[in-house]
Amino acid sequence: MRKLGLPDGLFADCSEKLVAAWRARAIKMYPSDFRGATEGVRLTLLAALCSSRQADSRSSRTT
Repeated sequence: MRKLGLPDGLFADCSEKLVAAWRARAIKMYPSDFRGATEGVRLTLLAALCSSRQADSRSSRTT
């Protein structure tokens, strides 16, 4: 995930509830759903999903 280069604090201006909703939406989507979405929506959903996975992997390494 680090290779994606997502900056720390990417969603700092967004509520955790909103980012969780984007992540949940991305998890339920098929690849064809992403292709059908606008670029902004697609990138936002994928970034929310990847940033949460990146945070999860960081916290698992520290415990």
